Amino acid sequence: MKHLLATLIFACGIFSWGEAIAETAEEDLDKGWNAYTNKDFATAFDIFKKSCDGGNAAGCRSLGYYYAQEQDYLKAVELYQKACDGGDLTGCVDLGFLYKEGKGVKKDYSKTIELYQKACDGGNAEGCFALGNMYHVGQGVKQDHLKAVELFQKSCDGGDTGGCLGLGYIYEHGEGVKQDNFKAVELYQKSCDGGDTVACYNLGNMYHVGQGVKQDHLKAVELFQKSCDGGNTVGCLALGYMYNNGVGVKRDNFKAVELYQKACDGGAAVGCYNLAIMYEQGEGVRRNKETALELYGKACDMKQELGCQNYVRLQKEFGR
Repeated sequence: MKHLLATLIFACGIFSWGEAIAETAEEDLDKGWNAYTNKDFATAFDIFKKSCDGGNAAGCRSLGYYYAQEQDYLKAVELYQKACDGGDLTGCVDLGFLYKEGKGVKKDYSKTIELYQKACDGGNAEGCFALGNMYHVGQGVKQDHLKAVELFQKSCDGGDTGGCLGLGYIYEHGEGVKQDNFKAVELYQKSCDGGDTVACYNLGNMYHVGQGVKQDHLKAVELFQKSCDGGNTVGCLALGYMYNNGVGVKRDNFKAVELYQKACDGGAAVGCYNLAIMYEQGEGVRRNKETALELYGKACDMKQELGCQNYVRLQKEFGR
């Protein structure tokens, strides 16, 4: 504010050109992301590249994301590094993730920790969450739930829904803090309200079982629906279960099949297993044991033990 006031005084009412340029750059990137969301990838690429070439670190990070989605991780690493070096802390987080997964670079947890720490120290709430998660599971550092609590709290206070989610999980399971389901519900609610689909699922489950809150199946269905609509496959799986069993909603096996299919397609092994049962028993779908066998096999491939057992059983039944 002091700088702006000085600019107004000494430039006779003309605003700061630096601020105008920054605002224009941000607006251009917004246009790029709108284009990307609308699947106009060529336009998005051009905007991101122009922004990065013009020295905008956020533009380099955006372009890095573009390449990461194209699975060109070498290029993504280069661009995230440029963004991070240019002061874009989210770029540091994204680069840290690639080191964590070993994509485009050799897997290096120490480097991941360094980058997450840099982002968190710079006030990036997402970086604090990511760092907290490393301490929570003990990757690259000695497992330390107390440190995880501290970092998740900092992240949540900074407005990152992931931080609130992580902290809620910690309170639900009593890791590094005294177990407190009421606190867990409060934190899951905050995260879900912020759009975190995993938090919506977790909160729905709290309502489903009556943990930290009065049992309310209708509320659970609402939250599972929100989670599923947001793209969370476990939310779809849970919602399918509710329809399959008539909990909080009228029983509807056709709807259950649709939701189990969505969960299975999204990589949820239990979704494939449940869908296999529906096909084998002819519930909500025409009975088809061949399809059931295929789905049990898919569940088994995803390391779902009951899927493996039922795959073997049906194979024997078919005399194979």
